[in-house]
Amino acid sequence: MRLFEKLFSKGRRSQCEGENAALVQAINAVGLADNSENRKKMYEILLTSTLLIPTPEIPTASESNDHQGSIALQLHGITDKQGRKLTPAFTDVEALRNWDPNTPSLSANARGLFEFISENRPENMPKTMPGMGVVINPFDPIRKMIRPMLIITRPECEVLALGLVPRTLPSGLVGCQLPAGMGRSGSIQPPNQTLPPALEEVLHRSAESVPEIATLYVFSFAHTHGSPQLTVGLGLDKNVAKERVRLIVENLWSAAAPRLGELKTLDFIVLAGQDVAQVEAAGNKIYQRL
Repeated sequence: MRLFEKLFSKGRRSQCEGENAALVQAINAVGLADNSENRKKMYEILLTSTLLIPTPEIPTASESNDHQGSIALQLHGITDKQGRKLTPAFTDVEALRNWDPNTPSLSANARGLFEFISENRPENMPKTMPGMGVVINPFDPIRKMIRPMLIITRPECEVLALGLVPRTLPSGLVGCQLPAGMGRSGSIQPPNQTLPPALEEVLHRSAESVPEIATLYVFSFAHTHGSPQLTVGLGLDKNVAKERVRLIVENLWSAAAPRLGELKTLDFIVLAGQDVAQVEAAGNKIYQRL
């Protein structure tokens, strides 16, 4: 696994806690009140931050020169309760040592880390390597938590890798909206852009692998205070658990993000109620379960 110099800064194996004081404060604010305003501020600070990434071994200068500026590197992985293998990252040395007092680390540009996660699909990575997101400031349960902890999911990593701020709702979904009467805050219109063929194909394949997805539609959703946004509407079976809905949308976004092309972003909406008829009338159906 290779990481380029844009990701890892030579000669910076530790950093002062003060450099990320604003980031720590922003993460803490999200923990106290997880709303769109706090998330937006935290993402913006995170994109300009430098993080500490633990690694079992520090590559030598000769190894870096042998690979013409790239570095062969192994990353640590943490598996959370949902089975996601996450890359740990830390805002400062003290937080890192609170997790593991002995592990070496490298200083990494945060966006470079997200690019690495985005460019390396989980299915293409060794099982020992993390690839489904980032956890900032994890801590050993036997020690006291000294920094706020935050998980950046893979869908969020995909957006941050583009240098953009994820559009996150209080539900935690990324790049999508849950059914809550879309017509009251905007209007459903025919699609104002065409999906790239590769993107439509991957959405179709992904839908086929999820038994709860009955239909997929593409349409534009015009917000009251904004331009129309190309959107994929998901028709799901009834009584799908909320956590399962979250996982379905995250997986679709994760599959779609590398193939957005000129679209840059794409919203996902779970269809329900009166929205279904409006989307069926205005949208283009791109998948129906047989």
